[in-house]
Amino acid sequence: MPQISDRQQRQDALDLSRSFIVQAPAGSGKTELLIQRYLSALASVQYPEQILCMTFTRKAAGEMRERVVLALQSAISDTPPEEAHLTTSWELARRVLEHDRDMEWNLMDYPSRLKIQTIDSLCSWITGHMPLTSRIGSGIRPEEFSGNAYREAARRLLEKVEEPTALGNDLRAILNHLDNNKLRFLEKLQYLMVKRDQWMIPFFSKLNATPHRTKTALNLLLAALRPPGHGAGHLFRYAPTSK
Repeated sequence: MPQISDRQQRQDALDLSRSFIVQAPAGSGKTELLIQRYLSALASVQYPEQILCMTFTRKAAGEMRERVVLALQSAISDTPPEEAHLTTSWELARRVLEHDRDMEWNLMDYPSRLKIQTIDSLCSWITGHMPLTSRIGSGIRPEEFSGNAYREAARRLLEKVEEPTALGNDLRAILNHLDNNKLRFLEKLQYLMVKRDQWMIPFFSKLNATPHRTKTALNLLLAALRPPGHGAGHLFRYAPTSK
């Protein structure tokens, strides 16, 4: 049986007394390692709900739950798999099944007790259990189509343009670059929110709205976020207010 070169590192990652960041290329077994750590934790708690595994998407959460259940089903057999990494999962799952019997969880009949969910799902659960004094209300859920929320956020921000504050000054400077076209401002801000995962750190630096220092900087920072079909023109164009 071929030996895994980073076997010791993978074994170290199962130490529940320590935290780890796992970085590896696609297909190297990161998900299997996460399942193994989850199984390790599951074999040492009083209730399965005490272990939380979070993913970004519902699809990933579903696949993760399926693979954990498959590992438990495989562990019912007394014959371990031939692959080394699957053997580790099989051994850990055997411990979970033994713990399951001792604690009378009946996980194979009630796999929904495995808390493998998305970040949105966790946040929804938390807000759903907020006290009445929080005034959050009920029925809060993730918004699948966020266009309306982006438009409302952009509109509320634009309302602050006349305020005598640093934010108001920045908004007026941006509108100045847009020839005071508020519709263009709203469109561009909505587009920025759609692409917020691509925002660059310099975008958040202090805005010094002067013709020579800001025009080029803003165009460079936002060029990569230009909506499709807008051509090669600048996103912002300086328009002096006085001659």
